[in-house]
Amino acid sequence: MSEQETLQKQNPSAKTSDYNARTLPRILTVTDQYGDPVQNPGFTKSNQLYFEGKAPRSELVELLDKSIPVYHPVYVTEHGDFNFYLTDQRSGDHEYSVKDSNGYESAPWVITLDITDAVSIDWITGPDGQMIEDNGSTLFSELDFVGQGEAGQKIELLDNGVVVQTFAVNEMKRWFGNVKELSTGSHEFMARGQKGQESAVWRVLIKKPAPLSIRFVLGQENYQLIENNGATTDQVVTIVGTANPNEKGWVVTSANAAEPFAANESGVYFTTFRNLAAGRHSFSLRSDLGRVSAPWVVIVIYSKLP
Repeated sequence: MSEQETLQKQNPSAKTSDYNARTLPRILTVTDQYGDPVQNPGFTKSNQLYFEGKAPRSELVELLDKSIPVYHPVYVTEHGDFNFYLTDQRSGDHEYSVKDSNGYESAPWVITLDITDAVSIDWITGPDGQMIEDNGSTLFSELDFVGQGEAGQKIELLDNGVVVQTFAVNEMKRWFGNVKELSTGSHEFMARGQKGQESAVWRVLIKKPAPLSIRFVLGQENYQLIENNGATTDQVVTIVGTANPNEKGWVVTSANAAEPFAANESGVYFTTFRNLAAGRHSFSLRSDLGRVSAPWVVIVIYSKLP
């Protein structure tokens, strides 16, 4: 038996202590919304904090502030890494720590926040209400903004360095903004207060939307393609076309019939109409985003028996 094994046998807590020392979760770095490091103990005027650390891989860890959870648990990667991104932090003294699913807790990271006049963009969403991450992309040309600032002051919203709108900060230190008709391409949004305070830049790539269209119509009974303004004896037809990925809406007809469509992740949809009456049918798409396609006309004729 080696000397180390003898010592551990004589003192079992030595092995446990060694295990804990290697597996205890720990916070390695904290940075603010401007990308500047925050020391421990430290001070910042930012209300947004980014934590990085190490913990046993595949464990769940949660972030605490003075022993109170402030973020939902996240999984540690296979490399033993974790991160948290906190927004909307309050002024005052904070003691952040991380606890794993075994109950082991890191040493505290003490930060004093002074955000009495801080300016921030807290999140950006599209008309569908889905958040667009920093460095994310969207197909929408209209965006909604939520941020913080000094109560009673005005906030300028800049896009690529140019002021596009001004918004008022309410008594809860919140401001809300809506910007329409944004061009496709890269945008760098930043909020600026009346005292010159600036938020971190929020980068969004606006992509060109896919055309909302009917590409072809297929008669299901005779398996024939039906041209625009073409005739068919089929009473069951399938509309096939393009839209934005996951875009939804309705295919409507001139006879006030409607069937839902839902584009897949490739932006392709299929919608079938049945029991079409003899006559002229004009199909068009109306998406939940307010887009309308060009019409496609199909003329249904009933074949006469000899």
